[in-house]
Amino acid sequence: MVKVRLKKAVPPEVQKGPGRWLQPGNNYTVLAIESGGRGRPEYRIATEIQGTPALFDARLFDIVDARLPSNWIATAHGEHLEFQPAAWTTAGFWERFFDGDEDARRIYHEEIEKIGE
Repeated sequence: MVKVRLKKAVPPEVQKGPGRWLQPGNNYTVLAIESGGRGRPEYRIATEIQGTPALFDARLFDIVDARLPSNWIATAHGEHLEFQPAAWTTAGFWERFFDGDEDARRIYHEEIEKIGE
């Protein structure tokens, strides 16, 4: 599984974002990697404080372990590239998840367990 560490020196403009949800110096499991949406790679990480998955600029982290989980696939949509569990690539998955859809939340937790194996 991909593990990263939030850098200890988090810029002030970032403290308003990830700094509220992640602790500098702590290690985190990357749940997915996305690139292209904002012009740079982002890691999807479950936040400590909010407890939900959110996207964070990859430049804020050092890679601790670069092994890809066995349940990840790569998908491309134009210039947008994603590495994540296949079950999360269905159209509207994240919208359903954040809207509280029970099936999407069950799928999310099943895939989280596989990522941690």
